[in-house]
Amino acid sequence: MNWIRAILFAVSCFYTAQLSASPQPLMMDRGSTFTQFDLLPHVVYVADPTGSLTVDQLPAMDAKFAPVTGRGVIIFNKDPYWIKFQIDNRSDGVRPLTLMPAQTYLDRVELYKWDGDHAVHLMTKGDRVADAEREFRNILFPLSIAPGLHTYYARIATDGPMNLQLYAWDVDALARHMRNDFLAIGLLFGFVAVMVAYNAFLALRLRTPYYFTYVGYIICFGLVQFVFTGMARYLLPDHPMATFTIHSGIIFAAEWAAIAGCLFAIPFLDLKQSSPWLVKAIKGVFVLSLSNMILSIFDFNLASSLVLFTNALISSCLVYAGVSGCLKRYRPAYFYTAAWGFIIVGSLITMARIYGLLPDNTFTAWSQFVGGAIEVVLLSLALGDKISFEQEQSHAAINQLNLDLKGANDRLQEHIENVEAIVDEKTRDIRSIMEHIPLGVFMIKTDRKIHKDHSQHIQHIFANQNLETSLATDLIFARSALSHDEISQAESCIMAAMGEDTMNFQMNAHALPLEIRRREGADQNHIFELTWNPIENASGSLDKILVTMRDVTELRALEEQSRDQQQELEFIGEILSVPTPRFIRFMNSCRELIEENAKLLGSQGIQKRNLEILKLLFINMHTVKGAARSLYLKKMAHIFHDIEQYYAVLQKNPATPWDVEKMQRELDDARRIVQVYEKLAREKLGRGVDVTHIIEFKTEQIETLYRSLSDAIRGKTLPDDLRWSVGDIHAVFFHKIFKDVRDVFADLSGCLPLLAKDLHKEVPEVSLESNGILLGEKGEELFRNIFVHILRNSMDHGLETPKERLDKGKSSRGRLDIHMERHGEYLILRYGDDGRGLDLPRISKIGLARRLLTSDAARDPHAVAALIFDSGLSTANQITEISGRGVGMDAVRQFIQDCGGEITVELYPSPGASEGCCPFQFRITLPFDLFEESFHLEDKKAA
Repeated sequence: MNWIRAILFAVSCFYTAQLSASPQPLMMDRGSTFTQFDLLPHVVYVADPTGSLTVDQLPAMDAKFAPVTGRGVIIFNKDPYWIKFQIDNRSDGVRPLTLMPAQTYLDRVELYKWDGDHAVHLMTKGDRVADAEREFRNILFPLSIAPGLHTYYARIATDGPMNLQLYAWDVDALARHMRNDFLAIGLLFGFVAVMVAYNAFLALRLRTPYYFTYVGYIICFGLVQFVFTGMARYLLPDHPMATFTIHSGIIFAAEWAAIAGCLFAIPFLDLKQSSPWLVKAIKGVFVLSLSNMILSIFDFNLASSLVLFTNALISSCLVYAGVSGCLKRYRPAYFYTAAWGFIIVGSLITMARIYGLLPDNTFTAWSQFVGGAIEVVLLSLALGDKISFEQEQSHAAINQLNLDLKGANDRLQEHIENVEAIVDEKTRDIRSIMEHIPLGVFMIKTDRKIHKDHSQHIQHIFANQNLETSLATDLIFARSALSHDEISQAESCIMAAMGEDTMNFQMNAHALPLEIRRREGADQNHIFELTWNPIENASGSLDKILVTMRDVTELRALEEQSRDQQQELEFIGEILSVPTPRFIRFMNSCRELIEENAKLLGSQGIQKRNLEILKLLFINMHTVKGAARSLYLKKMAHIFHDIEQYYAVLQKNPATPWDVEKMQRELDDARRIVQVYEKLAREKLGRGVDVTHIIEFKTEQIETLYRSLSDAIRGKTLPDDLRWSVGDIHAVFFHKIFKDVRDVFADLSGCLPLLAKDLHKEVPEVSLESNGILLGEKGEELFRNIFVHILRNSMDHGLETPKERLDKGKSSRGRLDIHMERHGEYLILRYGDDGRGLDLPRISKIGLARRLLTSDAARDPHAVAALIFDSGLSTANQITEISGRGVGMDAVRQFIQDCGGEITVELYPSPGASEGCCPFQFRITLPFDLFEESFHLEDKKAA
């Protein structure tokens, strides 16, 4: 890259040499005097692209030196430059003079004098050169020029734009110039200091936020000028931090000045309201300014270029804001816009001088500083005008407020007069209400007596009582059904709350009764509904308690009657939803099991805490509860469930004392609720309870006669007339005694839709193969007792939810399979479902934990499966009214064994079963004398 720049520079030097003549030396004639010489016309220069040229190489390069054109400003080339100039002293003596570069800041300037055949180094100065002697804010090179022609070389290197212009000053003239210069700078900085102090005082006095930001802006502006004018170089000590301050410091000061100017402008011109988008844009430039400050620490050259960009952006935003304010006729914006116009114009003039667009003179050199000083003055005037403007607005607002207040006062006075009239009217209305309202309304004072202002009805409530001298609590609680403790608590609450904070009353208000019963005669009670409300005084303490007493005796009677009627209607609705035959059978079963439990409670075993009797009590109640639940008889199921709950607690905790009286009371409750349902069915719906069990004799007697007759004629040949008569008798008995198992099971499966709804499952499909089996009286009773548990267990434990079944590739609807077949003197019934099966690992774990299984038996799946018949074993996660106690299958086994049968579990592992679960079915063996086959009737007729 350097060789390209060298070629370009050589070409430019060649053409420049052809176009320009060599400059003449600076002449100092005998007897002549001078004040200041501009050396630029006498200077030639050459670039040092590689930075490797030495002063001794320069004489041989005279042909490459070119005269300076224009104003000697080099903007874009950052290479070091060598300049050459000659001074011819034609006087007889030594002439002192001082060289001063026009540019305030130059990084490094090396001055050499050519002495015959070699160069003599005179001095090196610059911003980045340690220099203990700093006579002025510009770099000074004092020389003594002996008579004759002298050649000088200077190497200049700096970042940023470079100005090659040099001035030669007479020593005395320079001293006068320095005094005048320091005087001007002192005046300007003194003016800035005065403005800082003045505006700081106003900021502290007025406490106006944007005054403080304006003071910050003036300080930052002063710092910029402190560095820009060279006073930082002149005054700061010779230290590395001084060099940093001179270079990066001007970036920081310029950026902070711009930020402070924006922070001042935003509230001053109310930009958040008038131009919110401009505020966002300014905040975006803030980020660039802060980033540029950080960048200046690492790359001063790039930062010095960016600072012009960020300041230009902020200046544009602020000028736009000022012009917008002027167009909106916002008075403070006029001064503000003029102020920024001066600083911007002054800065542009100064930048034009630095970049060689304008000549270097007093006007161009001081234009930025002077423009800034004018800006400070105008902004101070703008602040004063804004305060005056705001005061005018405040006065106008106050005047308007006074007018509004006067109008409001007039309206208030009129309103007060209207309110007084309304209050008088309302007072009369309230008095009339208090005289006629059938409600006791009164206030309890701090002395616990009744306030004189009360409703007239209170005299009716507290008849023949002295209201003025009696305590309110005595009047309220006299002849009430409250206990002494309840009355004492209420009185303590009232006494403790009086004169205290209202919160004290609210915290203890629960002790005050909301309803009381008062004896008004020998056999007459009145029910009063009470309310208690605190009344505070001005200090927030409880001053009075407002009490209302309402006689609700008739209302409570009506409510109680309504509740009874509502409950009666609910019971009737439940009864109507159950077919009449099924309801009657259920009620008979309930009475039988309840009476059986009554006999058990009266036995000696209950006194001896016989667990087997407790188990029978539980099974009977569990059975009727399940049946009531399946028929959706809610109240009855709830009472049965509570009774069952107590039995379950006693079974689970054998050490718990048995409360036999409680058992009797609960059984009486069960008997009463059954009687209520029977009475409603009989009296309201005309449903008799005993009609199905009465033909001419009891059904079991008829069945016994039927079977005796069958045994008597079996294998015998009867005369035709006798055979047909016996056949007719058989047919009549047969249809009265036996029922098709399909009809009974259709009745039993009526609970499945309700169970499915409660368990969020679909109603299962039922498959029944009865093979012509009919049920006798005991057989039907047995079926109803066992299937109320088996069906509920299948629905709760066996069949999965529709989602689970679909995930396993099954249909969403489950299936129940029942197969019945006679084998000699026994009936074999198989029952199963296509659900998840038995969770054998979990059953085994529970059995081992409860010591129901040995470790050897736990490895036998059939032994594990048989545990489902153990009392108390359940794999349900929670106990519900549907299942979960682990008692259902135990009850099933008990019913079957009582009839001389048995029940077993048959396992048939399936690859598609759930993990750890094994499909199964129940095998139930029952004596066939509980059943009959339909084709037997045909055989008897044929016989």
